[in-house]
Amino acid sequence: MEEDNSADEAYEFPFGDAFEEDTNTYPYGTFSAVASHVCSPRLVALAAARLGQVDDQTLFVDLGCGIGAVSNLVGREFGCRVVGVDCCEAQLVEARLAAPPRARYLCCDLFALPEHVAVTEADLVFYIYLIPKMVNHVKLRDMLEPYLTQGARVVTSTYHPDYWHAKATDDTFSLRLFDKTTKRRETSSNFQIT
Repeated sequence: MEEDNSADEAYEFPFGDAFEEDTNTYPYGTFSAVASHVCSPRLVALAAARLGQVDDQTLFVDLGCGIGAVSNLVGREFGCRVVGVDCCEAQLVEARLAAPPRARYLCCDLFALPEHVAVTEADLVFYIYLIPKMVNHVKLRDMLEPYLTQGARVVTSTYHPDYWHAKATDDTFSLRLFDKTTKRRETSSNFQIT
């Protein structure tokens, strides 16, 4: 019997076949990337929230949220506060149209996040489904580590940082969890874009 994925298809953006080669990196603030947007399927988004132990007290931060499909789904399903971050205002307009009450969307460079979300936020989960050159960027690591030290959790999908050891994994959906017990790897690419 063939599995019905019709519910997942509703969360796909029309550019589902995009590849990293279609991606351009350009200076915006400190660093941003613009890529053909690919949403995480519904089941992956829900599994990521469960791996990150999201509940109604959590602030769920979706880095590179695009049209907000993951952010809005997690906000509705778990009743949590949501912050979606993207550098494309046109996609954020779509995200805001479907946003649950406790969601807000920021059009800014990813590395401007500390200006909008306090490092000391009590229960914080970052969701990251970004291209490898972003996930493995030393600036992303350096931005997230103070949050991890304060108890935040980071869940990555498909592409995972090579500079940390994962605390937990979900191989069914290619998810990794990192938290305050996460240790740096001795060697990593420390990928930098100039």
